Amino acid sequence: MARGKGGRKKLIRNELEEMHHGLNQLIDEILWTDWDPIGIKDVAPRDEYQACATGICSRVLQNRSANHIANKLYESENEIMGVNGSKEYCLAVANKIMNEIKLRIA
Repeated sequence: MARGKGGRKKLIRNELEEMHHGLNQLIDEILWTDWDPIGIKDVAPRDEYQACATGICSRVLQNRSANHIANKLYESENEIMGVNGSKEYCLAVANKIMNEIKLRIA
């Protein structure tokens, strides 16, 4: 049975939404396990960094560099969370995000 254009578009949209959700989950997991600048992963709700993960996901989809993502993480640490962050560590986390994405799409 042939699918109409509407069915194909819906299928593509669903696949894209699923990919976006998976990407967001991957980023959130890395932020939770590797970044955690305020050291709360053992005591806070699991969704603590979800808003940040969503912002990083958007930047990944805009094809931003690891340096750009690291700067955003560093800005979040210093300006939003009020901790003295490390640019080098933020870059390491950003590189991990980018490398994990490359592994999953290769």
